Amino acid sequence: MAVAFNKARDFVYSNGALWERALFGYLFEDRPLAHLHQCWLTYKNPDCGWGHALEHDVRTPDSNPVALEFLLTVLRITQVPVRTLLDGTSAWVEA
Repeated sequence: MAVAFNKARDFVYSNGALWERALFGYLFEDRPLAHLHQCWLTYKNPDCGWGHALEHDVRTPDSNPVALEFLLTVLRITQVPVRTLLDGTSAWVEA
């Protein structure tokens, strides 16, 4: 079964979270990496943990290890460059 790119794009842009739309744009439409990082940073808390429903099943704004694990999995699978996205996150994990 062939994938219809236009239908996939329409689905992501109609139903995806902000970061999912930005990731699609970066991976398939040459959108800037900086925009994707800005979108992901909206899910990062002042304590350098991650929350705010980054992972769809954890709806709390509080930092949660599940959100971080989810983000790391997405980064590993897509091989998106990280740059300073995870700055401070290891200190949050240690705390």
